Order: sequence, then structure tokens, then C-alpha cells
Amino acid sequence: MLDEILNDTSKLIFLSLVFVIFWDVAISLFFYRKAKQFLETAQRTNATITRLEPDREGMMKHHLIFKDSLGKEIQTASTMRTSPGKYQEGQQIQIIYNPDKPHQVKLENFVQLWMLPVALAYGSVTMAMVLALLVWQGIATWPF
Repeated sequence: MLDEILNDTSKLIFLSLVFVIFWDVAISLFFYRKAKQFLETAQRTNATITRLEPDREGMMKHHLIFKDSLGKEIQTASTMRTSPGKYQEGQQIQIIYNPDKPHQVKLENFVQLWMLPVALAYGSVTMAMVLALLVWQGIATWPF
């Protein structure tokens, strides 16, 4: 049976796409759960951008200062990079941070929180549609 599948391109195409879709969904769910868990414990507050630092690609890294829920002043940098001009030094922005590790900061926006799981889920749907089209065209076939 394995030899039959390995020697039939249409069956290999089908299995390859199913494998990619499966892992894409699994990784998407992992990052969705990770974002959801972060939001369940995260604290929201305002931060001030103290410095904008360009990286090698020309995107800006945000250095921030804010007070945590205990009133302690925290200085850190956001993991998200933005295009130049989006934010200015001295600007107040909304952030979300982990109260147990207050240096883990995210800008409170859709891109930073949800873009990775959404993009991966979109990829899964797209690959499933490609698979359906290939099966409909007879290019990929059910291997069993």
C-alpha cells in the first residue's frame, strides 16, 4: 500500500497538502491559545514612548516606560516593530503586560496580539480550498 501511494503523484499531492494543513492548524491553535492565555492574566496600562530605535530593516523598536499595578516604574522595549512615523517619542500608548514578568510588553493592537494565529488559520483555509480544487480537478486523489 505504501509503495502504491509513493508511486502515485496524485495521492502524494493529497497527503502532502493534508499534512501541511494539519500542521498549519495545529500551529495556529498553539499561537491562538498562547495569545488568549496572555490576555487572561495581562494588565492594561498606558506607557510613554521614551525612545524609538531603528532596526536593520528600517522598522522602529519602541522603548517604553510605565508603572505596573504596584506602582513600580518599568522601563522596557516592545517586541513589536512599526514603520517610522507611526509613533513619536513622548507619545502615550496603550500596552498590555504580564504582571508576573512586567518586561513582557505588547502594544494593545490586533496585529501584535492576533496576526500570527489569524494568518496561519487563513493559510489553512486557503490550503484546504486548494486541496478541494485539486481533488475536483482530479490532480489529487484520496489515497485510501
